[in-house]
Amino acid sequence: MMSEVYATVQFGREQDNTQLLGVIVAFLASRDLLDNVLVARHGSAVARLKMQDLKGAEFLTTVLDGELCAEHCNDLGRAFCKANLQGEAGAELAAMVADSQVQDWQLFDELLPKMSQSLRALAAPKRGLKQLAAKVLQFPTRKR
Repeated sequence: MMSEVYATVQFGREQDNTQLLGVIVAFLASRDLLDNVLVARHGSAVARLKMQDLKGAEFLTTVLDGELCAEHCNDLGRAFCKANLQGEAGAELAAMVADSQVQDWQLFDELLPKMSQSLRALAAPKRGLKQLAAKVLQFPTRKR
């Protein structure tokens, strides 16, 4: 089975995406969005990444061989990668990285609010019409 590749690290001035991907990988690790098998196999590197002893870009190139794939993430992590590496959200994050004057963990701190907001939106349960109606139709209980 071939795993979907979300992004491959690219070096160079024009298309360098190492900082963006490094920040995303660090976010995935810090929020426990990496696959359990990957965490078990590379526990020391994941722990160093969480403690900010290893940069996200270093983890990406050494542990993940320069590719961020679907198999590296759990279900919520896959949804996060799809939402933040493709389309408008991906372009917005890339623009924030391009405009920033900092790198690595300082860049992580700059992008953290945006990525956290995106994750909260993905993790929020979808409220259906039945749930909404049930909440509206709840009657107060009698006080005893």
